[in-house]
Amino acid sequence: MKGGSRNHLSNMTDLNCESQDELFVKFVKVDTVQSIFFKQAQEAIVAGQSQDLLQEVHEVAVLQMKSNDKSLYVCDDFSGLAFAHLRKLGCRIVGPRVVLLCLEKQQCVPKAEHPVHNMSFAGIVVSCTSLGKEAREEMHWLVQLMGGRVLGDFTKAVTHLVAAEVGSKKYYVATNLKIPVMLPSWVTACWEASQSRVVCSTNDSLGQYACPPLKGCVICVTGLLSEERNEVRKIATDNGGIYSGELRMNECTHLIAHVAKGAKYEFANKWNVACVTIRWLHDSVERGACQDETLYRIEAEQPGLSSGPSTSTPQGNNIISASIISNVSNIANMTLEHANQTAGNITAGNSVSPLIELDQLDLGRGYVHESLLDGCKLQRWLRHPFVQPHEVISLQAFGIGGSESSHGTNCPSRCIHPISVTGGRSGYGECAWFQTLA
Repeated sequence: MKGGSRNHLSNMTDLNCESQDELFVKFVKVDTVQSIFFKQAQEAIVAGQSQDLLQEVHEVAVLQMKSNDKSLYVCDDFSGLAFAHLRKLGCRIVGPRVVLLCLEKQQCVPKAEHPVHNMSFAGIVVSCTSLGKEAREEMHWLVQLMGGRVLGDFTKAVTHLVAAEVGSKKYYVATNLKIPVMLPSWVTACWEASQSRVVCSTNDSLGQYACPPLKGCVICVTGLLSEERNEVRKIATDNGGIYSGELRMNECTHLIAHVAKGAKYEFANKWNVACVTIRWLHDSVERGACQDETLYRIEAEQPGLSSGPSTSTPQGNNIISASIISNVSNIANMTLEHANQTAGNITAGNSVSPLIELDQLDLGRGYVHESLLDGCKLQRWLRHPFVQPHEVISLQAFGIGGSESSHGTNCPSRCIHPISVTGGRSGYGECAWFQTLA
């Protein structure tokens, strides 16, 4: 190292070692205690018989500088007044560990226009996605401080993508090219660790900072069995996602369903929520990266064809308790006033009113609740002689799911307790009985 240290100090600022100009290395002394790396870097240069290129300058003298003198400044503190002044003048600044690494490996100091504190990100080229302006600027600054490069555009030179969440164009390109996608915490963790020891950014122990395949996904479901819902909930939460029982506008990102129908599906389309099959979830986790939703879209049913809906309603003799059903009018955030309004518009002698169009529902709250009767067929039995068939309000208007069946006239053995939907004429209430049909 002694024989070659003078050469490498002479052209440290040139990454390609083409310049033959002598380079003065100035260690900035401050009144606070210097690190062990600062002393080791000075000793390494002296041991290489290059002390004639080595100078010490106190921070007071640095603050009096008026221009860049083209020297290489070694600062132990990257937050002090001297550092800020040198940076303002455009001087080349490195940390003592950069000097140590370059002398040890007989290589030149990276020719960078920004300060380089250490070489933890040496050879790393980072691009960022799904980050706000401030967060992106912080990532750029820290990567450069650790000797890495930053690119705004995603090119073949990029070695790592830093993403706050999945789903961007850069993300899909990176995953297709098998380029590691890391969380912003990867950069900050490397920076914090590099303050006290030598860190390699690609160390296996840093794998915990890889971006989970469902990071940023808020997943809702419709038409799934109870077991499937529980499975989706666990998979989502275990892989960086969030499970939501309610379909919320501007919050939910994915709706998982078996068939392209139902209140949640209609609202999801209106709100530009990705409607996908459950295979999207399994493939994303299995492959370790969120898959392109366009490859898993739910196919709309062909006219005249019908597939039996999946249901989350208990089967067999399992009966939903009346206490749960009694709150059904709150499930879709529809008040009793809406139901009374609908009933008032129905006149005697007319046929049963068609279902309320979805675009006429109150979207003020911007969400659709977990469908209590999602995937069920509903069958009605009138329980009072003064109540006419056309006076029973379809609960589908409340957005709780289910479809109505016309057959049957007697209360079945498997039925749910009656619920009062609206106040009927002459003080009588309107009641409906419901059964889950296969």
